[in-house]
Amino acid sequence: MNTYRIFAYIIYGISILNLYACTDGNSTPSFQVIRGPYLQTPTETSINIKWRTSSPSKPVIYYGLSPNAMTSRLISKKQRTDHEQVLVDLRPDTQYYYYVSDIDTPPISTEISYTFRTTPPLGVPHYHAVSR
Repeated sequence: MNTYRIFAYIIYGISILNLYACTDGNSTPSFQVIRGPYLQTPTETSINIKWRTSSPSKPVIYYGLSPNAMTSRLISKKQRTDHEQVLVDLRPDTQYYYYVSDIDTPPISTEISYTFRTTPPLGVPHYHAVSR
């Protein structure tokens, strides 16, 4: 039986979420996300996602157009602690939901998903609002 522990806490006003996956049924996590995930190099149709785990794991990213429909996934069978995956063939100017996990860990609650938005197509005007 697999058990999962999710810890959320606030440090200096920043919400931090740690995912511990316990695949052996006891309280010892098989991996913990200790850095990230963070996004790099967004384009109209792709984005780079990086994160670090406390122990070597085989990364998987679940993603989709809503937190309840993360029907796509990107899997790497290479075991490591520093993970970098590039999601491709995405829709321009579209919000996606995603979460990172380990290939040996079944999908868990989508309540811990993150979001990103791909860039609009080149030449299409877009605006950003800034508030205090």
